[in-house]
Amino acid sequence: MEAVKPLDALTVNKAKAFVIKQMENQPMPSLMFHNLNHTTEVAATAKRLGQMENLSANDLILVQLAAWFHDLGYLSSYIGHEEIGAAIAKEFLEGMQVPEYATQQVLDLISATKFNHIPETILERIIVDADRANMGSREFLQKGELLRHEWKVYLSKTYNDIEWLEHQLNYIQTTQFNTESAKTLYEANRLLNIEALQDALGEKRLKYQQEFHFRWPRLWIREGKDLVRSLFLGVLIAITMNVAVLGSDWQAFTQGLFSGILIGILLHLGDKPFNRYITRKFNFPITLVLGTALLLILFIGAEIFTLSLVQFPQGGQWAIATEFLHPSLYLGLAWNAFLFSLILNILKLSSRIIGPQIFWNYLRGKYHKPVGEERIFMFIDLNSSTGMAETMSLEKYHSLLRNFFNSLSGPVGRFNGEIYQYVGDEVVITWPMKEGLTGANCLRCYHHIVQTVERQQRFYIRKYGFMPDFKVAIHGGWVIAGEIGKTKADIVFHGDVMNTTERILQQCRNLGQRLLMSEYIAKRLDFPAPMQAIFVDTLVLKGKKKSIGVYTVAIQPKDFIKPKRVESEHDALRQGLERQ
Repeated sequence: MEAVKPLDALTVNKAKAFVIKQMENQPMPSLMFHNLNHTTEVAATAKRLGQMENLSANDLILVQLAAWFHDLGYLSSYIGHEEIGAAIAKEFLEGMQVPEYATQQVLDLISATKFNHIPETILERIIVDADRANMGSREFLQKGELLRHEWKVYLSKTYNDIEWLEHQLNYIQTTQFNTESAKTLYEANRLLNIEALQDALGEKRLKYQQEFHFRWPRLWIREGKDLVRSLFLGVLIAITMNVAVLGSDWQAFTQGLFSGILIGILLHLGDKPFNRYITRKFNFPITLVLGTALLLILFIGAEIFTLSLVQFPQGGQWAIATEFLHPSLYLGLAWNAFLFSLILNILKLSSRIIGPQIFWNYLRGKYHKPVGEERIFMFIDLNSSTGMAETMSLEKYHSLLRNFFNSLSGPVGRFNGEIYQYVGDEVVITWPMKEGLTGANCLRCYHHIVQTVERQQRFYIRKYGFMPDFKVAIHGGWVIAGEIGKTKADIVFHGDVMNTTERILQQCRNLGQRLLMSEYIAKRLDFPAPMQAIFVDTLVLKGKKKSIGVYTVAIQPKDFIKPKRVESEHDALRQGLERQ
């Protein structure tokens, strides 16, 4: 058995040569920021900071070793590269007969460079400062553009110029150096970079204001899409009814068009009140009868109204088509209106069972054959549900679950999520990956769920004697979606993502966090102010060989003011001269 060798400068030199060889033999042109130049700069800065902090010779070598290996994992994976770099470092150091305690310290230092990790020891503070020393560099803005390119390639995160400057300003304002040595070397330049970013942002906003830009507010876009769908449905129904009764005459199409527009507008306006005051309060048969009756009145009323007003050219004059006012036609319209009302209500109420979006996908046969999809999943689990079930009656426990799940539906719908399934006291929410990342929909949904439940505190305490508490896990990746079952069919998502999300959920209590999200999602999200990601731990989950980093969300200090995104020309005019 070979003797364990002490750490010395030769070990650092061999590590340096090994890392350089690896990076030169596996060139990654798209890694424009996290490349050999960055690694070399971090290693040199770590050595300098270590000397200024009066580290022992042994500790200084540990910091340098970690600095050389900390980004080597980028050659294999952009997300989770720290674990890969640590595994390579472990193999190398064991081959060098480095003491086991020293190897573990190097691995811990590599893990300390994770996104938004809070350093604890002096060695961790030094390597973290070395890794973020770029924000105190005169080339911060230029190197930021390289990072912007990397994120576009590897994380599919794209920014316009104003958004990127806002992101960089947010980062540099909320990120501080940890050691006095780093503050001495870089703090002055960090403050200069803040001023440079603010000036550049002011110029970009001024230019934006001088040009003509108009962006519809997101709420208007969402409501507009709903209105267009309602109008299309109304026109389709009205034309079908008129053609069935009046024949395929151009007057029937014209009549159907006008009545359809009126029906579509009323359908759009009445949808939310119907859901609130009828669907949620009555069972299926009563809701079906009431819904059918209301739609029947709507359809017939719209037809009679337009039949009485719409005029057609007759003998050189415009007049109401009297042949349309025959009683037999009204009977035909009433029968067709009844059938459409019944069918629409059955479809609407049935879609509530599996979710409107999934139901629509089922109707168009999207999942008849298995389909691969990249999705975000949010698992929400009610805490202490077993104890509550034992102390409550079954009816009261069911009432609690129903009210709690109802509290979630508003935020889920607002941020374009889909409730995939309920499993006991747990609910699974999902988004297509692009939809969940856009505007941080999945994270803002969580934030609004917390706010919604807190606003209903009095209701829960009055009715149940306590506030429901819950834990949340967010993860994402590729799954297979498809139909299963013969007697009872269902659309399900299968894949390792589902198991991993459940395992992360189980760690919430152990780590003392309400929310845990995987590094895969945390690094791809743009966190809206005042939220920011905080690294919690690296976990080896049950049944998994590969470790996974998990994050939670914290609120930035109230005295931090994040620049507002320019949404329209009016916003630009209001904000553009702010720095002038």
